[in-house]
Amino acid sequence: MSAGSSHLLRALQAGLVLVLIVAPLPFGSVQDDWIFQIEFAMGLLLGLWILHEVMNGRIRMAKMRLYWVILALLAYLLVTLAPLPPFALGILSREGLNLQQFARNTIATHGHQAGSWFPISLAPFETKGEVLKIASYALFFFLVLELFRHGSSARVLYVVLVVFGTAMAVFGLVQNMWSNGKIYWRFESASGTPFGPFVNHNHFAGYLELTLGLSLGMFVAEVGRFRERHPSGGAARWIWHKDGGRPWVLLICSFFMIISLTASLSRGGVLSLLATSVVFAAAAIFPAPRVAARRGRSYGRVLVLAGLSAIVLLIGILALSPRVRPRWEGAFDEAAEYRVEVWRDSLGALRDFPVTGAGLGSFRSLYPRYKSGNFLSETTHAENDYIQWTMETGFLGLALLVLIASTFARHVVHRLKKRKDIYSRSLAYGALFSISTMSFHNFMDFNMHIPSNALTMVCVAALCFLVVNIHGGRHGAQFLTEVRHISLKSARGVIVLVALLLAAGFFVQQVWTHHQSLRSMDHWSRSSFYLHGDPEESQFALLNEAIRQGSWNDRAYFAKAMAYESAGEAGGIAGIFKKNQMLEQASKAILEAIRRRPVEALYWAALGRIESGLMNEEQSDQAFRHALNLARTNGWIHRDYGLSLLYRGDIQQGSTELALARHYIPNVNLREFLTLLAKYTDAPGVWENLVYHTAEDQKIYADFLASRGLNELAAKIRKELQVLQTSPSPNPR
Repeated sequence: MSAGSSHLLRALQAGLVLVLIVAPLPFGSVQDDWIFQIEFAMGLLLGLWILHEVMNGRIRMAKMRLYWVILALLAYLLVTLAPLPPFALGILSREGLNLQQFARNTIATHGHQAGSWFPISLAPFETKGEVLKIASYALFFFLVLELFRHGSSARVLYVVLVVFGTAMAVFGLVQNMWSNGKIYWRFESASGTPFGPFVNHNHFAGYLELTLGLSLGMFVAEVGRFRERHPSGGAARWIWHKDGGRPWVLLICSFFMIISLTASLSRGGVLSLLATSVVFAAAAIFPAPRVAARRGRSYGRVLVLAGLSAIVLLIGILALSPRVRPRWEGAFDEAAEYRVEVWRDSLGALRDFPVTGAGLGSFRSLYPRYKSGNFLSETTHAENDYIQWTMETGFLGLALLVLIASTFARHVVHRLKKRKDIYSRSLAYGALFSISTMSFHNFMDFNMHIPSNALTMVCVAALCFLVVNIHGGRHGAQFLTEVRHISLKSARGVIVLVALLLAAGFFVQQVWTHHQSLRSMDHWSRSSFYLHGDPEESQFALLNEAIRQGSWNDRAYFAKAMAYESAGEAGGIAGIFKKNQMLEQASKAILEAIRRRPVEALYWAALGRIESGLMNEEQSDQAFRHALNLARTNGWIHRDYGLSLLYRGDIQQGSTELALARHYIPNVNLREFLTLLAKYTDAPGVWENLVYHTAEDQKIYADFLASRGLNELAAKIRKELQVLQTSPSPNPR
């Protein structure tokens, strides 16, 4: 290897480490800008790796089935974006075909052309973004394997993760101790319970789970290596010696991680850690027959059991502290009930989209169709990565994921059976501990949708793969898995090089255009989301750029429709002609959004409002009914439909929809709803449909009646209020 090639190799390794340690800092890299930087960095590093191989005159890649299985998954995800003929889509996803055809027929009814071939994904723009993220994770796995299988670089990466995980644990504890409720004491958290640099405490716990296992594995490895070199002495000497790896430092690192994880109050994180400890303890107590026969009563088993018992004991003590105990006393609280309800509702989508799912990223739009709970906040994830993955990719996607996991596990187990080096085995078991803990946690959360955690999980898996395949001998470290050497002077080498260059170029180009589309949308929303008067097409330059960069960007069309609708409403009666022009433009834009995401209820509700403004009553009713079919518990859609019916003179049905809106929006302002209804009817009997039989509602209703000059009726309601306050009814209605 030339000097230039060696320098480039070290630069590539440093680049991967930089991406890995920076990713958690900006809130877990959940924002679009940081996701783009991770993806672009992976494309850039892939290109530099290709240059590194060209400088050496050949391409070297590990020969593994795992690569082919990962490529199969990526190919399948790309197929979900390809338009399919109706008969093929009907076989794979009958419900998806029905939704696509309904949208096509609606578009055709409005006089616009619509294609007859549809993709499997019901949210192609979101699917593309998710596929790019998964592809970047796959590239990260590939580059870590190819760049860190030389010398002791894998161990260095192992240490980096342990050190950074410890620093993250200490930072989380410090910030929590002197917290002002903001991330980094500066940034507001829109929702959730922030901890450390993460918006949600569960994601902080997930990150520590990945580094904790590595710390424990390296601790056992260092103790084992010292014991082999110095067999005399007790356990205290093995742990507290100051030669080599200094196990006592790793013990302190693990202690800080456990303390910080418990302090985060993440029940899922703690339960996952306990479950993994139980599994590994059982494996140590009841080892495989071959292992037991070969190793006998190994000190390693005793050390592992003692360590895992200490973890359980430490967590138990911490759980009894005044701050943590209330979190466990109400184990099945509102948050837990919410998770269970979301899981149960999501199973309905599995029944409707069993084979191929509804497309990656479609959960947010699809879930309202099956939602039964009356949640105040929007449900963006299934709170279970496995359920959401199956819901979005079907059982076919789940089968490919299981195939990847089984291929990985089979290779690791096969190598572990042959390795007698206690150091490598301990490092591998530490990585497996991290992977297992995160795998348990994913049953209760969505850590794999947090880019920093997903990237770290991929890195830990690659490290596990490396430590079981790197063998240190007299002639230096050797990689046990076969490595292909493809000369660039051969036809095969040229074909492989061209294929790699095309793949890298295509990936970077797609990442760039996707980000530019999102960036233009973000600039639009920050500058001028609503336009008044008579907007010209030039005023939509940012949205047009978003559409040009990402033709599937349904959000840009929706934003355009909302701007035209707002401009039309501002026109008033005097500008009725311009108002109709604006609403017709809004109708055209919203139909384009529906074409690209037919399952989004908000798009159909917008179409219903626009058609109502154009006095197309039948088309408005059809759009609103379909919107409610897609999101029957969305109170805002019920409100808009109710106002549309009231505007057309259907007082009874309109008031019923407003009552449903109030039911699904518990914190809505009753006075505001009563005022809206009073614009269309003066009948108190209709107003009463909105009023619950509670003291608060009765008081608001009485004050409202008095403000309308209905003093006698207001007095009657106040008398009923006095009776209600003395003997409240258990039924709020």
